[in-house]
Amino acid sequence: MKKRVLSLMLIASTLVTLTGCGDSDTISELNNISALNAESSVSSNYSLSYTDEQEMIYAQVSNRQLLDLSALSACSSNEIQQVRNYMDNIDNQLVGKVKVVDYDDDLTRRTAQGLVTDDAVVNATLTDYLLSFMQQTPYYWQRTKTTIRGIDSKSRSIIVDVTYKTINYEKEVQDDSTITLGDPNYDTLVKSRYTKYINILATQLNNPTNPNLPQLINDFKTYWGEPEDIIEEQNKYKPTTCIYNTGNQKTYSGLINSDAEKSTGTMTVRYVLVPEYVLGINLGVECKHMYITEFSLDNDVTKNMSAFTQEGYQTVTDSVYSLIYSYFTALDESDYDGLYKLTNNFNTLDKHYQDVFDSTYQKHDGYSISLFDITGTHIKCGVTISTKERAKNSNMTLPVYTDRYYMELELVGDTLKVDNMVLLSRKLEGEPAISEDEVEDTGFSANIDLDNDDKVAIEKLICNFSAIQLQEDTTSDNFSSLVDTSITTNQLSALKTNMTSLSGSKKVVFLQNYQQGTSNYASVKCKELFQDDKNAIVEATTTYEFIMKGGNWYIYNYDVNSSVKLDTTNLITTGSLCLVSPGKVESYTSQIKGSTSTNLDEVSDISVSFDHKSYTPTEKEGNVEQGYVQYTSADITADEFNLVNQTGNFAYSSIDDLNKDIEDVELALTSAEGSDGNVGTIIYQAMATYLNVSNSYYMDDVSKQDAIDTAKANLSNANSLLNNLKTSNPSVATQCTNLTAIISSLGVMLQ
Repeated sequence: MKKRVLSLMLIASTLVTLTGCGDSDTISELNNISALNAESSVSSNYSLSYTDEQEMIYAQVSNRQLLDLSALSACSSNEIQQVRNYMDNIDNQLVGKVKVVDYDDDLTRRTAQGLVTDDAVVNATLTDYLLSFMQQTPYYWQRTKTTIRGIDSKSRSIIVDVTYKTINYEKEVQDDSTITLGDPNYDTLVKSRYTKYINILATQLNNPTNPNLPQLINDFKTYWGEPEDIIEEQNKYKPTTCIYNTGNQKTYSGLINSDAEKSTGTMTVRYVLVPEYVLGINLGVECKHMYITEFSLDNDVTKNMSAFTQEGYQTVTDSVYSLIYSYFTALDESDYDGLYKLTNNFNTLDKHYQDVFDSTYQKHDGYSISLFDITGTHIKCGVTISTKERAKNSNMTLPVYTDRYYMELELVGDTLKVDNMVLLSRKLEGEPAISEDEVEDTGFSANIDLDNDDKVAIEKLICNFSAIQLQEDTTSDNFSSLVDTSITTNQLSALKTNMTSLSGSKKVVFLQNYQQGTSNYASVKCKELFQDDKNAIVEATTTYEFIMKGGNWYIYNYDVNSSVKLDTTNLITTGSLCLVSPGKVESYTSQIKGSTSTNLDEVSDISVSFDHKSYTPTEKEGNVEQGYVQYTSADITADEFNLVNQTGNFAYSSIDDLNKDIEDVELALTSAEGSDGNVGTIIYQAMATYLNVSNSYYMDDVSKQDAIDTAKANLSNANSLLNNLKTSNPSVATQCTNLTAIISSLGVMLQ
């Protein structure tokens, strides 16, 4: 572990005075602000060339590639066991069983490589990234399920998904900063405090009888605080090192100080295990990439919130938009100065962002704001934003997410600040492109043309869209299930206008051709006939654009290229894709001929999953290992017995049968020798030892071996007692034989 020299470099921060802004002038100011539900996307009030438009579309869809799980191959039993062992090692690092070296930066890491002993099984920056993300809840995260998805046939890399959930165990809350990163006077305050304390130490050393010394110490404590508290607050280790030192994950008061944040959660992390080859010999696998695929809080505080519609507050102010834009820009730029100015009580959050910036690259793009409430100077809103984020030291492009935040803003004086920000959910929209030197990477992404299943999905979208088009339905859940409503307000408005510009009592769609088609974008040209209730027919040439999001296709755009009224009243349907009436698809004929289905539902599931038992973390003091909560003889119930019996194949079908024999034998021993010999305790302690070994609950090999040796010695003693009892008391000979057999099996299992 890197030894840090701790000095009194930090000070109690100057208090931020929050003005109670409830006077009439302030309320009037809030009443006059305009523009709620603002969007960061550029207005499309100007004309774009076709090329420019296509470039914009490509920019949006090119990074929305999801892993084609159907292209993976099943892992062999040896590969599965290899992966399980390695993933156990990664989890050991995440929960503090593995000591890692705490480097200041990547240059230091590379310089020290080969010169220091580092027990990390995966680059600590990756686990720092994950632990920093986990800081957003007050509860401890544990893995609950590991799913080995399969192996990429070209790169031989293995895809593993691990699910983590919070347990009812509170994290350690790091002390707030006394001098806050981003404070304009940060350097001055740090230097001042340091100088004053050094002067006190010098006086204590050189002139301990100085009559002014007690007053100097008292003045220091009054202004700066207790030296011990300052040192403790400065004890800033990176997340992986911190959990090794304490046994507990950490968080910060600014992340858990509201009811919205005090929630349990679930997340899934995707690991890419890359084979290690030296001179053509496979030395195992190594995790070089990890990224979150899904995250959600169990308590979504916005679930029952509705849009704020009170008269006078129809729109969000430019100030709100400007604050949100500036805040996420400051996050992208790791700008402590900006965050300090834009955040209430940043001293409760600065260390969290320091953890994030040390381990994470991130970029935020277009977002939308939904206003929920304005009360006095306090604003509640929701923010949906596109986020690109990955761990440092992972050679891959940034995954693309859709993040949902709940935010509370406060007008402090004449400045609007972020009072609280809660990440409610994260959904993976685009998988990263992974490059492994000369390894072919096409297996990681579904870089393919439209398959037949994609075309069928697009055909059905056109049909269902046409049915609600005749209803002029642009607001229902049906509309939202068909159309990508995350596009800009102007785009969505244009789509709705084009959609409602044509109407009728019946509509026939002819699919003419696919103009473009990739794994996540398609453009389709159609001829559409609209017949009104008087049988008049309008023929329109239209273009549909589609985008793949989260594994599903949505309509991205609908253009009416031209329209003309026909001089016939005969509605032709021969060769059409579909005939629809308002709200109903009357007939549908797929335009795919002689196709072979590639429906993912028809692809056999080759993944292998393993569940993990919950446990109570054991905290440590300093670097002294306290160990994990281990099984004892008293913990062996029916469930634990069945777990052990899966390996031991005992003669007993249930723990009740075993307990009956133990009771008979111990009663006989008590009658013969005045002592029961503790046969049951010995057997159950051996089972407990086996479970502790299987779950890696011993912190080191010495402790594990001591436990095994003790258990085996006790089993040997119990075996001698049973053999003697069987000879002296034939009435319990059968019970002794059965118990001797289980003792023998346990002895073998503990080898």
